[in-house]
Amino acid sequence: MRNLKNYNLTLLSFVIVNLLLVGLDNYLALSMDKLNQKTFIKLLPLSSIVILSTIILNGALSSNLKYKLVFLKVKNPLPASRLYETLNNDYRVTIDQISEKYGPIPKDPKQQNIYWYQKIYKPNQDSEKVYDIHKKFLMTRDMTAICFMIFMFSIVYTLFSGTWLHMVVIFIELLVIREVAANYGKRFVCTVVAESI
Repeated sequence: MRNLKNYNLTLLSFVIVNLLLVGLDNYLALSMDKLNQKTFIKLLPLSSIVILSTIILNGALSSNLKYKLVFLKVKNPLPASRLYETLNNDYRVTIDQISEKYGPIPKDPKQQNIYWYQKIYKPNQDSEKVYDIHKKFLMTRDMTAICFMIFMFSIVYTLFSGTWLHMVVIFIELLVIREVAANYGKRFVCTVVAESI
């Protein structure tokens, strides 16, 4: 089975950009004439720090908390927990088609997720379309979590530095990425259903 979470390079790039926004730009703002062997040796530990930061930031929050950040739901935050509502907004399939093939969709949000996962997702998880959208969803979900953590650090940094522009930029970025992840989550659920019909 292919690795859905094979997007570490993207997350690493994302962390680098955000760390630059928070304040490492002062550390890296070197003019070309100062770029010499000694400078490179000083910067070597920075690359290790960024790689470790990416691993730590991505692992600091549980999957459940990441889903809560993306969907802004405390109870039943998984994307298929709103299966009935999500499918009502999809033009490719109807609720009747799903009910006819898999039985009626439960009313309870937790049961909706179980229904979707066991009856619809598991048999179709190897579809190329499902794999692609699932990977995009997980990547943007993780980017949302990392952005949230960096935003928290930027608040502390702002208290000591007195500059707040980077904090506003990261907050806007967090809102945009969260929305993208939520959209990918809904598309993931709908794509699985469409592939199953």
